[in-house]
Parts: sequence; structure tokens; C-alpha cells
Amino acid sequence: YHPFGHADFGAAPTATSAPRQCQVMARLLWKRAMNAEELAACVDHAFEIQALEPDVKRQWASLCASVAGAASFLIY
Repeated sequence: YHPFGHADFGAAPTATSAPRQCQVMARLLWKRAMNAEELAACVDHAFEIQALEPDVKRQWASLCASVAGAASFLIY
């Protein structure tokens, strides 16, 4: 099983799929779960991307890139 092959990615982010996948991405990329503030920001960002990008695959790819770019290891 690979989390990035999940059925969530076949449709635009929803109120259910966005928080679930934000947490999956954080665990994979940050090696920890998001706190409540980070999760809320991630979900908000998922919907911002959705409003700007019509392609569903690009919406999820952009969200993943955003989560990866927010990883604290990049500040060292």
C-alpha cells in the first residue's frame, strides 16, 4: 500500500479527504502528525489550491509540495 495511491486522489479535496491526506503527508514528509493549527492551515490551503487549479491531480500535487516545503528540516 502506498498512501499516494489512495482513492482520495481521484477527486478534488473534500472536508473529509483533505484533513486525512494532510496528516498522511505530514507523517511521511515530517515524520510526525500535524498539530491542530497546522492541520487547519493545510486544509484551508487545499481549498485555496482547488479554487485556482482545475486539474485534480495537480491540486493534490500542489498540496503535497506545500506540505513538503513547510517541513521544519528545510530551515537548517
